[in-house]
Amino acid sequence: MIVETIDANGKNALKITLEDGEEALIISDTHFGLKVGGEYATDYQSLVKLMEHIKREHNVKLVVLLGDIFDFWQGEALDLMNTSYEFVKELMKLDATIVYVAGNHDRIIAKIVLRSRKGDIYVVPDFFILESGGRRFLLIHGHQFDRLFIATKGLWKIQSYVYTISEALLALPGPLEWGIAILSALSTATLIYITPPLPHPLDLALYYASAILVLPLIILIWRTLQSKFWYLLVKPLSASILKGKTRGKTLEQLIKKKSFIKYIKFYKYMIGPLSGVIFGHTHIPGVIKWNNLLIANSGSWIHEKGVICNTFIRVSNGEVKLYQWRQKEAKIIAIS
Repeated sequence: MIVETIDANGKNALKITLEDGEEALIISDTHFGLKVGGEYATDYQSLVKLMEHIKREHNVKLVVLLGDIFDFWQGEALDLMNTSYEFVKELMKLDATIVYVAGNHDRIIAKIVLRSRKGDIYVVPDFFILESGGRRFLLIHGHQFDRLFIATKGLWKIQSYVYTISEALLALPGPLEWGIAILSALSTATLIYITPPLPHPLDLALYYASAILVLPLIILIWRTLQSKFWYLLVKPLSASILKGKTRGKTLEQLIKKKSFIKYIKFYKYMIGPLSGVIFGHTHIPGVIKWNNLLIANSGSWIHEKGVICNTFIRVSNGEVKLYQWRQKEAKIIAIS
């Protein structure tokens, strides 16, 4: 395997080339830490069994974690640890290079520069290039294809900071975080009430200070609403109302979207000719051919009604295979 950094139209990009017989394992959307209806949504026990199965093979030389591995939007720190510990332990036993591509739910890791002593762990913020059997694939999480992401690109970064602040508050004993947040918000009202009219720009400073003081309460309410209602109510509604979202879309639906076509053209401009694109995000696994490109989605490991889960992709000698883990073994469900 050859690992190198190339120039992608002025931007550094990671490129990995598999040699003959070497395989890449691609997993996305495990959403460690996510709870739906009070239960863990991730089938993390099956993920551990998959890792144990892969460990017995010696041709998997690259493991790609293709985004939304940890659910930093909704998962609490303890739940993240409970669901991911065994998987990470088995993952680190593999004699393989690991590439972690940041998704939208784990965007907080995008700025982490991580290199192991052996140089076999890489974290990339957006994408990387995988070459195998003379074919060139773009690997990306896939939220970049959302029209909503394109229109509000900067706002997606806010969630990472929301998570960090809220976890710091939730680490306090008992309901103390709510007491501090409410007290902080009440002090805002008191500050505005007792402060006489101020000249500009001191009045702006007062408003900014007030916003900072009320922020903890807003963040706690945000996290609580996400935990209780997002996957049960908001996500199903948004899938039907927001037509620009790619979540829940099949590949056949996705290739018709202008935002998808736009981004494929953009990446071709950045990195040159492509043989295919592999991504996650939508939670709908599949493999199709479109405009002389192979389009593959790795699916997810969370239980959703009417959706195939526990899926992953293997790439070897330029061939892309989509698998589903079923109890004790992997079954091929699509092939390029």
